[in-house]
Amino acid sequence: MGIALLTFADLLMPLQSLASRWMPARRRRSSLRYVAVRPACAPRGASKQAAVSATRPLRVVRMIDAGAPRRQGSRMVISGRMADVCAELERKGLASINDGALCAFPPGFTNRDNEPLPLIVRKQDGGYGYAATDLAALRYRTQTLRATRILYCVGSPQAQHLAMVFAVATQAGWLAPPARAEHVAFGSILGADKKMFKTRAGDTVRLTDLLDEAVDRADAELAKREPDRNATERRALAAEIGIGAIKYADLANDRIKDYVFDWDRMLAAEGRTGPYLQYEHARIQSIFRKGAEAGIARKPDAAIAVAEAAERKLALELLDFGTAVVEAGETLRPHRLAGYLYDLATAFTAFFETCPVLKAPDDATRASRLALCELTARVLARGLTLLGIAAPERM
Repeated sequence: MGIALLTFADLLMPLQSLASRWMPARRRRSSLRYVAVRPACAPRGASKQAAVSATRPLRVVRMIDAGAPRRQGSRMVISGRMADVCAELERKGLASINDGALCAFPPGFTNRDNEPLPLIVRKQDGGYGYAATDLAALRYRTQTLRATRILYCVGSPQAQHLAMVFAVATQAGWLAPPARAEHVAFGSILGADKKMFKTRAGDTVRLTDLLDEAVDRADAELAKREPDRNATERRALAAEIGIGAIKYADLANDRIKDYVFDWDRMLAAEGRTGPYLQYEHARIQSIFRKGAEAGIARKPDAAIAVAEAAERKLALELLDFGTAVVEAGETLRPHRLAGYLYDLATAFTAFFETCPVLKAPDDATRASRLALCELTARVLARGLTLLGIAAPERM
């Protein structure tokens, strides 16, 4: 059956600490059912990723992935179940009235005075707090959606709250194997002054404004290089480059560490950047086009002969793709995949510079090197797609 499986980019969408947006989930097939969520406890702007809600503005969603499906959120469903959650917790003896509020006291959590720390499920005035919302959401996802892996992608300051929610849910039997919940914490994005990234006026940077500027900067650079290029085509390519640059810059850093936002470094066509990876993919496509113009056909069943050191290096990098993907998924650290793609791109650059492809010394060598190019292009495209980044055929 079809289930919701998020790509790494969906799980750790860039710069969500700069703007409160919910990004799209992609539908895939898997033996696991994944749900990425933004807990109610998270402050506005603290979530890096959550499942898309039709009640939120979708302009950013369309900018980041025009083909992303829209999906109805479960907010209304969850809000109607909080009373049931409270009743069930009381019935199971996991929550009681304390100073007028309904509180749960999961074991192992204490305050500074070493007293049991309460998780307030229902407030004194009868209203529901973050805990009730998060517990109702978790219960709904495991009991109704049958999620087996739930990822909470929010900042590190929410660690204790989430740990308490998970503990109460485990006591209640809502979070039991094979279901598991994980806090995917992340660091902050800093400005050049090493302080929280802000506008010149000191306001929080809006993600929509950031993406617009990325596209404008990429478009301006393309216009300098190719002033005669069709403006519509150039703008479309600028969107792929600019937004891809922001995504890669964010995902290439270890998510738990802070990093400095730098436009020039991010949009550079060389170095550990998204545009560099896109350029290497486009370079391979250019080789194929030139070969076709010269009447050189690629052979899908060509044998790959590794003779030169650069060929061997490239072949070995290609073999590591599966390991990089699995490791990134298991550890929830997409920077490992981003780093692998950079290593692959640099290996291809060295191969391209030292091993002639179309002008290879003989047909067998040419066919072998074209096959290496084909595999490299496929891996780069697939890897970039997993990171939510486009792989243009022309730059």
